[in-house]
Amino acid sequence: MDGYLRQADEKDMDLIFQWANEPAVRKNSFTTDMIAYEEHKEWYKNLLLNKNSKQYIYIDKNQVIGQVRVVTNGEQAEISYSVCIEKRCMGYAKVMLELLYKQVKQDFPQVKKLIAKVKPDNIASKKALMDMGYIEKYQVFEAELYSNNLEKYQENRVEHCVEYPGGGVEKKVLLLKNNINSLELYNWLSKSTSVYLYSEYLQLEQIKEMGPDWIISYNCKY
Repeated sequence: MDGYLRQADEKDMDLIFQWANEPAVRKNSFTTDMIAYEEHKEWYKNLLLNKNSKQYIYIDKNQVIGQVRVVTNGEQAEISYSVCIEKRCMGYAKVMLELLYKQVKQDFPQVKKLIAKVKPDNIASKKALMDMGYIEKYQVFEAELYSNNLEKYQENRVEHCVEYPGGGVEKKVLLLKNNINSLELYNWLSKSTSVYLYSEYLQLEQIKEMGPDWIISYNCKY
């Protein structure tokens, strides 16, 4: 592959619009609604005028393959990209990311860090980014106030410490629960040992008083 990035201009507006509304792109975007053309026109015009952002088109063998966008904020820049549907799974994403690295150093010399935000189920993008040296720093969790998930969590929440006698090897296990998935682990452990299940924060003195042999913690630091 001997492609290159060129800066997008007004003539690329419809191409970017077409790619942005492609079903897989919408699915992997943080805003999944289809984009109205008038809304896109206004956004694209502002994008080209913004001195802190650049829109690039990736060309290979005289074919348009994909697009990559950079929006800077001081020494950081957030990137986003997509490959046209006909050229996916061919390694173009990594080529674009490598070219972008060089392009950002040229166009935005003040930038020292690139950031990409990817949905958890967008495995292809995660792999491409990690293969190019990007490191996953954190995950974002959301809860809809009127969804069933919060109600199910409240129904399964255990507020007090209770000992459950089990068979097999007698070990006291303290399971610190602030994750609904820990209930499955509790059910499995309680078949063979004694388990303390606790959902609230415990002081170190309280833990010592219980005297557990093992402590299993979901997101609790001790």
